[in-house]
This record gives sequence, C-alpha cells and structure tokens, in this order.
Amino acid sequence: MSNKHMIERCQQRGISRELVEVLLKYGRRRHSGGDISYSMDKRARQKAQKHMDPVAYSRLAGQLDCCIVASLEGSEVLTAAHRQKRRRR
Repeated sequence: MSNKHMIERCQQRGISRELVEVLLKYGRRRHSGGDISYSMDKRARQKAQKHMDPVAYSRLAGQLDCCIVASLEGSEVLTAAHRQKRRRR
C-alpha cells in the first residue's frame, strides 16, 4: 500500500493490509470505468476459505463486505471502502 489516499481510507474505514491482500488474491474482479474493483462474492469466499488458514479466515470472515479499487494494470491499489447493501426497489 503505497498510495497515500489508499492508506488514509483504509485507516479511516478499519480495513487492514491483510484484508486488502485477501481481496486482491481471492476477490472477484470487475472492470469499473478505467479501473478494476475487487469484492468477495459467495464463490470468492468459498475459494478463500478453502485455501486460507482456518484461523486467518475466521478472523477476517466478518470483514469481507468491502471492496477495493485498483488501477487497470493492478499495480496500484487506489482506494478501499465497505460495500453498501443494495437497495431493492
């Protein structure tokens, strides 16, 4: 995490470096404008649970409702936020 904005947002929102790494490794990638967003859907959670240490996964399981946005090349994480529940109309 070298981006100042990213570091500030993670601190403000209580998103750990470990959680960012899990999102980058196991999260579902979606193109968002000129960037890529990573979030944990059901399949990504199952994959993370299968491959991670059980203690580490259980420590992070309650925090997985967040997303990060990275540059298109994936070389720099730009920001992080907690996901908002979708409103049904």
